[in-house]
Amino acid sequence: MKKYILVVGLIAVLAVSAQAQRVKYTVQLEATSTIESAREKISQFKQQGLDVYIVRSEVPGKGTFYRLRTGVFANQQLARNYGADLKRRGIVGDYFIAAYEQPLEDRMGTDAATAKPAAPRTALPDKPAPVAPASIAAVKPPQSRSRLETKPAAASNSTISSSTVTPQPAMPDISMPETGAIVSFAMFRDPAYGFSIEHPKYWEGGPLSPNEIASQKIDAGAMFKSYQDASFMNVIWNNLDKANSTDNDNDLIVEVILKSMGAGDGTQQMSETSRKVVTEDGNIKTLLGLQASFRTKGQEEPLDFLGKAIIIRAKKGILLVVTFYSKQSQPYVAQIADRIISSVRVPN
Repeated sequence: MKKYILVVGLIAVLAVSAQAQRVKYTVQLEATSTIESAREKISQFKQQGLDVYIVRSEVPGKGTFYRLRTGVFANQQLARNYGADLKRRGIVGDYFIAAYEQPLEDRMGTDAATAKPAAPRTALPDKPAPVAPASIAAVKPPQSRSRLETKPAAASNSTISSSTVTPQPAMPDISMPETGAIVSFAMFRDPAYGFSIEHPKYWEGGPLSPNEIASQKIDAGAMFKSYQDASFMNVIWNNLDKANSTDNDNDLIVEVILKSMGAGDGTQQMSETSRKVVTEDGNIKTLLGLQASFRTKGQEEPLDFLGKAIIIRAKKGILLVVTFYSKQSQPYVAQIADRIISSVRVPN
């Protein structure tokens, strides 16, 4: 049992803060379907003293859009204040606050060097930050299956036997309020171990590299992120025979994982808001609601995020999937997180 808890602790150390803390925001002024029109509008804004740049994006069902944006801000409120000032001055009729994305290299054709954002670029990293095992050597299984003192209220926990589980209804379509386009999902399936997760097609990412897997002392994993949605997802898999054995204390396992997640560098606060335990097809699934605040060096204020996670103790191993999104994200992003968590599957 001690070895089992140690393995669980190791898989739980995620680089969540490295993704969340670095999300910045910008003010979107307009969007157009052609690069020529975008450049013409940039010239007009430049005459009014604005440094505007272009972000190209593919919108499901709509095609390519060139978004005109200005400024880089540490939080949404600063961006909103700037947008309101532009509107008050009559420079724009309306504006939209968005997560900062890397602009096109050629923002102004031959005049690219002069069309920079108002602040230095900050983007989500391409790889998760290095991780180290949490200090869990002292964690030992209790002699009896008592719950930890830090457990959530009883009302937030429920265990359902496999005989009472009903198939989940089909997930409703998720549409983006800006365009009305339906979000399309893709399936990520690990070729070696067979676990799978759905994610929006436009999210960036994929499986962890061999070096990342080795450094985290895990057997497999993946990472996906979206600047547009100010969201990211981490996936961790560790091989462990009979991980779904009822001899192991599920509450203790979950508490160790949560403690490890909350101990990451830059994590100001992380807490559990809900928990549900389901026994289904021989797998023990723990679904979690989370909230967290992250702050990196040089960042004045922490950023608040909400999260959804699932821990599956399967016959051959343990799968942990966690997705975080900005607390100020639009409602469709929370729907995406629900869709991701509900889509998680492990091999029998």
